[in-house]
Amino acid sequence: MITIEKNRFAFLKDNYFNFVDDNIIAASRRAYRDMNRTLRLNGANSSTFRVKIDNLLKTQFESLKTQKITRQDDFDEFHEALCNDMIAIFTIGDGLTYGQAQKWLNMLSSTFT
Repeated sequence: MITIEKNRFAFLKDNYFNFVDDNIIAASRRAYRDMNRTLRLNGANSSTFRVKIDNLLKTQFESLKTQKITRQDDFDEFHEALCNDMIAIFTIGDGLTYGQAQKWLNMLSSTFT
């Protein structure tokens, strides 16, 4: 295990996540920045759509605390529905593919494991 002084850790975290206070939103934005190289936006601005998806992901991740997911099938259904919701929101350019939504969601999820 690596130990690091609290202030140094905060500095590194703030720089990596661009000074965002909410951990889920910060992780979502970081995941988007990694995934967005594969998007075809055709000159469109994606910021409005990113904010909507950030808020969707925050709501859904917070709801996981109260959901009773006990089987892999339950999680797979949750994951698929969330990816489809992301696709439905991101309607600019060529849109968001299922694989892009998965990458965004999986990268966000890996931040919390």
